[in-house]
Amino acid sequence: MDLPLVEISKDDYRKGAAPYDDDPLVLEIKVANLRVKIVLVDTGSSSDIISLHCLQKLKHDARIIEKLFRPLVGFGGSIVRPIGSILLPVSIRTPPMTKEGVIRFTIVASLTAFNIILGRPALNVLKAVIVPHLLLVKFVRSIGRIGSLYGNQQLARDCYLSSLDPPAWGASPKKNEQLKPLTSQRKLRETPMAHNADRRPEPVGAHYDIVLDLANPSRTVPIGIPPDDPMAAALVQLLREYKEIYAFTVEEMLGIDSAVAVRKLNVDSAMKPVRQKKRNHGEARNLAAAAEVQKLMDAGFIRPCQYPDWVANVVLVPKPNGTWRMCVDYTDLNKACSKDSFPLPKIDRLVDSTAGHAMMSFMDAYSGFHQIPLWPQD
Repeated sequence: MDLPLVEISKDDYRKGAAPYDDDPLVLEIKVANLRVKIVLVDTGSSSDIISLHCLQKLKHDARIIEKLFRPLVGFGGSIVRPIGSILLPVSIRTPPMTKEGVIRFTIVASLTAFNIILGRPALNVLKAVIVPHLLLVKFVRSIGRIGSLYGNQQLARDCYLSSLDPPAWGASPKKNEQLKPLTSQRKLRETPMAHNADRRPEPVGAHYDIVLDLANPSRTVPIGIPPDDPMAAALVQLLREYKEIYAFTVEEMLGIDSAVAVRKLNVDSAMKPVRQKKRNHGEARNLAAAAEVQKLMDAGFIRPCQYPDWVANVVLVPKPNGTWRMCVDYTDLNKACSKDSFPLPKIDRLVDSTAGHAMMSFMDAYSGFHQIPLWPQD
């Protein structure tokens, strides 16, 4: 692994050797006692990751590896269970320009095409910025001046193309079929998932059903943590402690007190009320709508009323499982209501607030629009 650094000179770019837009930035850096090739710089990663195979070839003390219980969530929702984390010295250099730092790497069993992934924490430690179009890294040297490091253009292309090969997706080539060289596959730049774009994505990773109420074993909830994980026991205990907040039927959703939350309509008085023209549905849609209305009336979420000013039709939308979802066409009412210019807080602040926490949780308010009452005057 102790190989000379391969660079792309500025003259190569003047001759038209600029990388493709989809080529990743792949470098060779020194980690611990060796130079490591095939290092991906990813500004979209919030962690610095090293493969176990690469770590085993580096000089390190296995006793300083810390256990990690939080999973890594990749793009698309894939979940990876890390082995642990370790602090390793890292240096980037184009002699005599060097920059050194100590980076905490998250150890994973394997990475598809790379030995190491450098994310935002490493770039902050090394005080580095990247220019993706040029496969270039700019960093502040130890003496305070600016250094430049170019990635390996050919290696970047090969790594990108290898991620499109069947083995990288868990598939094997057909019998008596040999893979073509990477350089001959540049025109085949489409992912295998492109042919399944119309399919509904499925959850990634294993799920384990736990009994929420021991008195009623049929009431279960799925979790994504293996039972032997130390965090699983604490999570199961927490879910069972607050089992009363879960509703398994419509009748169990008692609704939210209006003192906590209530829906008010900010209708512009200058807007003319709209009575939509009646839409005729087929027999299947009519039966589904009648059943849904009856279910909501029995639960006390809705009640019959007469108002001729605003009239909106119901819309039946097919679900992937073959049933119907009943919606209401409130497009005309939405146009009559003033818009909220600031509906959500700053997203970057919400993301940054998760830094330093071992776990992030969120609640999906199932049928939440049924639980929030409407203001009586509306």
